[in-house]
Amino acid sequence: QHHTIDKRKLRHNKEPRAPTSITSHTSQNSSIMPLGKMNKMRISFSGKIPRPAAVPGEIAIVNMNMNLPMFDRRDPEKQMSQQQQEQQQRKQGRRRSGDLLSQLLFPTNKTLCAVMIGSIMVFMLLFFRDNQGAPILSDEDLMELLDNVKGNDNRLFRWDVTPLTIQRRGHGGCTKLPEASEILMDPHATVHSQTLAAEFLTFCLTDAPTQRARFSHIEGVHKAVIEMVRRQHDPTASAMAAHLIYSSAFANEKNHQAYIFEGAAEALAEVIMDPNALTSQIMWAAAALQNVAASYCSTADDGRCYWEWTLENPHVVLEEDSLPMISDGIMVRETMMKIDGLVDTLTKLACTGPVEGSFHNDNVFPGENTVMGRDDNNPHLIAWAATGALKNLALEPTSHERLEPVLSCMCRMKDSPDWLEQHKSSDLILFMRREQDPCWYRDDEATLCIDGNFVDQDHYHCDGYKHATEEECQNECVVTGVSAKQACCECGGGTRYRTGSSNTMLLGSGNSMLTGGAFRNDVLVGP
Repeated sequence: QHHTIDKRKLRHNKEPRAPTSITSHTSQNSSIMPLGKMNKMRISFSGKIPRPAAVPGEIAIVNMNMNLPMFDRRDPEKQMSQQQQEQQQRKQGRRRSGDLLSQLLFPTNKTLCAVMIGSIMVFMLLFFRDNQGAPILSDEDLMELLDNVKGNDNRLFRWDVTPLTIQRRGHGGCTKLPEASEILMDPHATVHSQTLAAEFLTFCLTDAPTQRARFSHIEGVHKAVIEMVRRQHDPTASAMAAHLIYSSAFANEKNHQAYIFEGAAEALAEVIMDPNALTSQIMWAAAALQNVAASYCSTADDGRCYWEWTLENPHVVLEEDSLPMISDGIMVRETMMKIDGLVDTLTKLACTGPVEGSFHNDNVFPGENTVMGRDDNNPHLIAWAATGALKNLALEPTSHERLEPVLSCMCRMKDSPDWLEQHKSSDLILFMRREQDPCWYRDDEATLCIDGNFVDQDHYHCDGYKHATEEECQNECVVTGVSAKQACCECGGGTRYRTGSSNTMLLGSGNSMLTGGAFRNDVLVGP
């Protein structure tokens, strides 16, 4: 009886609360719990010890050799092990990544709005960085580009480029042409940077129709170049900008018309008439004005227009082989006539020539041996350029009366030892006179006589009346009705000047044009 088990007490006895840690000294001592208790416990193990099974109908045996934490079953989430927490964080991370991918693949209005705002912020940051940061090309970059295409070509006046420049242009030397052009339009670029960029562009565009075409498509660059010309307080920059107009306007319709539209004629005239401008400034301004006053045609070789005299017209007309004309400079020529003092100033500048003797370092010829840096203020630079501007002005018939005074200078310049002066003066005479050489000297060149425009019914000009009789001198010009006796020097007509005195003395005139003025180097220099 003493060993009889009271099942009622056993059923009602309550086991003591499990301790926080249970320690057993022997592997044989194990604790056997009823299944009901195990179902109400959650034990979590660390390390590699397997979690005990708690299946109904079985007994869970817990090894008592380890210190195991006892958890509060009322708050299971707080009792997760570190490993479980890391697993849950990884699952949440994957869920968030999936959500982001879904938003990118199937964006909502909210997502699109966020993307647009972000894009705008990035654009603004780049915009302010570009407008406040360094230029597209540094001065070192520009110097490297310039030295590459320039080689050892230090000529002050360049009507063409060297074979080395052509070779290096062909090997990518002008790839950065758009970036250099951007510097001219950059308000934050220094004057030095813009001058380097302009000089680099002149080497790229001279004798290079393809490069001129690339330049023509850059929006806003023509206006920027003209504004640079007007920087008369920076003479080097102003001169280089005018040089760029000279190079880029030639035989390219878009460049030519863009300069006309943006007011190149007025800007260049300001420099030409500025009494404080440097010689190189005036030379390049006059040369640039020459090219914007020109007309250009679709001639296969060079894009120039070629002119001729006909019996039906009292002035030169375009040859048929030059047609069609691709760009006309008539607006510039008309503007030149309207600018007060410009024609007179160009006349005086043209009559400072020609050069004399033979060229050497101390006697510079503009078409032969001018050097940048050494000859920038040499007075021999100007005459050819001013003559070139007047030459193209002479394409306008209404200008001829005002250009008559310069003819006496051209009569001497056409025999210049410098080919450039000779070429420009001969063309000016050609545009104003039918005969190739209307200039006659008498009394050991003490007297100059200039023939007028004349052509008779047999197509003879004044130079065909050298030994004409009195009767023949009564022949009339079939275009104007003026007689040879009035127009031609050999018949006692023409316009005559005494060239050996400091003042012009009109010895006689067979027509109504009387001119006078002061001489320099025995040549009439102005009215």
